[in-house]
Amino acid sequence: MEQNRKNILKKLVSLSWSIEKLSKELGKLDWDIDGDSSMIMTYAHLINVLEKYIDGSLTNKEIESWANLVECREDISFQANDDFLNDIIYQLANPELEGKTTKNKAQDLIGTIKSKAKMG
Repeated sequence: MEQNRKNILKKLVSLSWSIEKLSKELGKLDWDIDGDSSMIMTYAHLINVLEKYIDGSLTNKEIESWANLVECREDISFQANDDFLNDIIYQLANPELEGKTTKNKAQDLIGTIKSKAKMG
């Protein structure tokens, strides 16, 4: 079961399945976990998803839905326990509060992430 959780979470952080399939599969998992997080989301994962949005592979609704699936999961932690990544996920998940995601905003976020990765 734990391997299945890891596989689903890997597909989630890399967004390598459709939102619908991810949502369905995540719904089968227990919300609470024992022990450490099962998956670490890296800068590269987030850049990959933002690039999919920029190239038109993802819509605004899909990137918002994806971020909502990632946000607040106990079984996903962020590279180096970085609140910065958590803040970006929050922005993407809450466009009505944080402003709509645009291609320019996504490109700016990628630039910020890359610069943060070089410093960290």
